[in-house]
Amino acid sequence: MSNYWIEYPSLQAELESVRQFMLDSISDAIPLVKEPLLEVIESGGKMLRPAMVILGAKLGRYNSSRVIPIAACVELLHTATLIHDDIIDESKLRRGIETTQSKYSKEVAVLVGDYVFAKTFDILAGDYPAEMLKNLSRSIMKICEGELSQYAHRYSDTLELDQYIEIIAGKTAALFSMSLFAGAYEAKVKNPAQRSLVQAGYCIGMAFQIIDDCLDYLGTAESIGKNVANDIKQGDITLPLLMALRNEPTGTLHDLVFKSSLTQEDIARIGTLVIEHNGVALAEEKAKEYGNDALIALSKIKKSESRKILEKIVANILESPKKQG
Repeated sequence: MSNYWIEYPSLQAELESVRQFMLDSISDAIPLVKEPLLEVIESGGKMLRPAMVILGAKLGRYNSSRVIPIAACVELLHTATLIHDDIIDESKLRRGIETTQSKYSKEVAVLVGDYVFAKTFDILAGDYPAEMLKNLSRSIMKICEGELSQYAHRYSDTLELDQYIEIIAGKTAALFSMSLFAGAYEAKVKNPAQRSLVQAGYCIGMAFQIIDDCLDYLGTAESIGKNVANDIKQGDITLPLLMALRNEPTGTLHDLVFKSSLTQEDIARIGTLVIEHNGVALAEEKAKEYGNDALIALSKIKKSESRKILEKIVANILESPKKQG
């Protein structure tokens, strides 16, 4: 596991329990399921979403034996979406290791992702309330809708800001929001605080995705653990590019982005123009707006270690671009 939580040893220990639960849950799987999943689980992700489940639960009646399985299931769901996402994007690298679809084949990746979805609901069925399962299911539906909408707008020069916002609200913010809700709901946190956590989770997820889109222009494969310029290559119009297209008056950037085929030189030039025309800077400002909205939502819940850590998560997300280069 990464050192992201090193300042919070108690939470880090609980996330290690989550990781172990995930490993135990696939211990009886056939090798062609188990081996790829072991690689993904051991690849050292930050485990933000399960951490948010735990932090939400610690605002109420915390019971680790009940919360750890939920946190593990949220991370398993996230893992399944990443495995499937890498098929769509034809990504070769994720968290610094070869993706399942690249190493084992697209066919294996599809079925491994499906297996994980089924395993998640197998773990939760019977032991947790229907409301929890319903909300998890809705989150998956929103993720699928967000990904489908993004796919439908590939190579489109008509994408508007509100459409981009809707896309990332589904593909990313939904599961962040669900994570805080799931922990709070299980721990019987009062409804007003639950609502604040749901809003905070949404805003954290939005900021996270916008910053992630910025890193596609700022990072290196080594620093961000995945292929850079991937969005440009596959025709995804993200916020930095959207903002730069608005600001670039000559049409040079537009013509370059939407030409029939792109060379490596074209991709590098697009990256330069996006930065020159303040695409990344303006996207970062939008991320900060969501970060501030998250802090406002968090200010409505009681002061606690959980709230302090959630506020730190917001700060860390917004600091990410400054750590590149």
